[in-house]
Amino acid sequence: MRKFLALVLVTMLVSLVGATTSAGAAAPTKDTNVISPGVAAKLATLGSGEQMTVIITLSDQADLSALPGASRAARSSAAIRALQAKASASQMPVTAFLRARTAQHKVTEFRSFWIFDGLAVTATADVIEELAARSDVASVTLDEITIVPTYGPAQPNLTLVQAPSLWNQGYTGGGVVVASLDSGVDVNHPDLASRWRGGTNSWFDPYGQHQAYPVDLSGHGTGTMGVMVGGDSAGTSIGVAPGASWIAARIFDDRGRSTASAIHSAFQWVLDPDGDPTTLDSPQVVNNSWSFGSGGGCNLEFQPDLQALRSAGIVPVFAAGNFGSGSSTSSSPANYPEALAVGAVDNGDLIAYFSSRGPSSCGESSTTFPEIVAPGVSIKTSDRYGLFQYASGTSLASPHVAGAIALLLSADSAWTAGDAEQAILATAVDLGSPGPDNTFGKGRLDIAAAYQWLLNPPTTTTTSPTTTSSTTTSSTTTSSTTTSSTTTSSTTTSSTTTSSTTTTMPATTTTTLPPTSGLFSDGFDDGSLTAWSAASTNGGKLSATRAAALNSSAYGLQAVISNRNSMYVADWSPVASSVYGARFMFDPNGTSIPSRQVHDLFVGSDGSGTVVFRVQIQSGSNGYEVRGRAISKRGREQSTAWVPLTDGPHSISVDWVSSSSGTNGSFILSIDGAVGSTAGGLTNGPYRVDEVRLGPQGIGKNIQGTEYFDNFVTIASS
Repeated sequence: MRKFLALVLVTMLVSLVGATTSAGAAAPTKDTNVISPGVAAKLATLGSGEQMTVIITLSDQADLSALPGASRAARSSAAIRALQAKASASQMPVTAFLRARTAQHKVTEFRSFWIFDGLAVTATADVIEELAARSDVASVTLDEITIVPTYGPAQPNLTLVQAPSLWNQGYTGGGVVVASLDSGVDVNHPDLASRWRGGTNSWFDPYGQHQAYPVDLSGHGTGTMGVMVGGDSAGTSIGVAPGASWIAARIFDDRGRSTASAIHSAFQWVLDPDGDPTTLDSPQVVNNSWSFGSGGGCNLEFQPDLQALRSAGIVPVFAAGNFGSGSSTSSSPANYPEALAVGAVDNGDLIAYFSSRGPSSCGESSTTFPEIVAPGVSIKTSDRYGLFQYASGTSLASPHVAGAIALLLSADSAWTAGDAEQAILATAVDLGSPGPDNTFGKGRLDIAAAYQWLLNPPTTTTTSPTTTSSTTTSSTTTSSTTTSSTTTSSTTTSSTTTSSTTTTMPATTTTTLPPTSGLFSDGFDDGSLTAWSAASTNGGKLSATRAAALNSSAYGLQAVISNRNSMYVADWSPVASSVYGARFMFDPNGTSIPSRQVHDLFVGSDGSGTVVFRVQIQSGSNGYEVRGRAISKRGREQSTAWVPLTDGPHSISVDWVSSSSGTNGSFILSIDGAVGSTAGGLTNGPYRVDEVRLGPQGIGKNIQGTEYFDNFVTIASS
């Protein structure tokens, strides 16, 4: 099934310059150099007594340029202690002020951070303006941001970067820990489950929605983790460092949204996962396949965090962004001096059209952007439900480099992540114009060459351009959007999706992936409905046709609506299932739906015929809308919110869970890989799924048109 991941993070960005007014000013004035445009705009709309959440960055950040200690453990401990000491000392006056305003009911909540010297504060407009007027406050920025992220024998992409050359010598990443800041990870995937480090210090959800165990509601993080450490359960190896262990922080909530405070929390967790600075449980490298902006902007919100990671010997690898093919399309945080930015090429070493180009607009005038490139076109990797996907984007290129660092570190425990980074950059295969450039950077990743370089380093070397900066760079930032750096497809036949803030990427082709155990799937590629348990075709108005193919497959399911008769194909493979998930492609194809008319696209029921859940469509104010309905107490259905749907092919995902306690079931409807709407707290304990039906059902009066369905895949468990 083709998955359209158009997860787009929209934020208003900030200026990081020092405050000029005194801390004790009785009548503070709003300093526009301190208060970001986004905060200023929202402050203007706040009513009396209303509050908003902002990020307060203090002026006096910790100096991490000369930490003591010869070992990584010593430097990590020194960095954590220095950061905590600075925050503890410099935040005392601010927290005293906030406690006083809390007593006045003008502050609801505030939270201190030490990875950067700052706080998240929920307060009234006058308190926020007082904070901005303080001499110890450098910036006041929005907490409200949306991220989406900016995926046996080695797959061709792994062969290209020469990962097998180290495997053949016994180096697979063993003893190295990699981290991911993404949508999460499907910890049950056969290629990832055994590689999770486990324990209370290996998974972090800053939203508190899934604290006990790693989850992934979109598949994006599962895909990027697969490129780093995935195994070979499907017959071919998909991960660069399959012997490495992984940990992960989830920077998107259940609705696919994020906040600056959540990302700061995730970076802080990466630096000290168990909360004890005397133990070394941080990763050596962290992959970030997400970005701000539509390219060309500079947002320094997370620069102190990256500087802190660098000081502790952790390399932050970032996807360059999918905003090419023009120049000056770099995005933040990838274009920070502290980030190792990775662009994308195909397996023929041609630059991917979507890969962001330099020069950087974020203080890297002496270097190129990106720093390096790696495969990022039609990459086979892991997906949710134990499935696999083919995906494209710099999101897939970035974990190649993160995995390469892990692979190199496993060859010699004396090498540091900084050493591995330097070797990777020094030995990249030069592409394009001779020498480093703003398309390919230093060239394409070559792990074997980097290994040889580390074995026999040159007598004189230069420092990596992404070494730690000692202080936060002040810069005026531009308003932008954050996006994942991936285009993805997940299917039983061929499909694609794209992720971009302003444009839709052209489709790319994928091939059929075998279903895993317990999975039913049908891409209609044989031109028939025989794979299904049953079909109700309304006299042939429901059929498999070439016209309905929603990607490069030969056939799809066509439903011609000319009366009120339901049409569907039925799958009876679920048997009293308490957990059920499905994905399929759907195109309304211009179907005419009168106002107030609703019909079903997908229905699940139990053995008695009781509808357990359904996906419905109607005409909305700006096109179509879809929603989910799921059974709850006393047999009544509870609806999710309506989600806009344009007239075109879309991936629709359903996740339904029956609560064993009977009171905490859930239903999640996702569109193009992003969570669209949910229904929680369902009293659905007694209900199970025994049959699902795909096709237009419950058709109302005067609905006419032809709807297309394709690439159905489902998994269920009891």
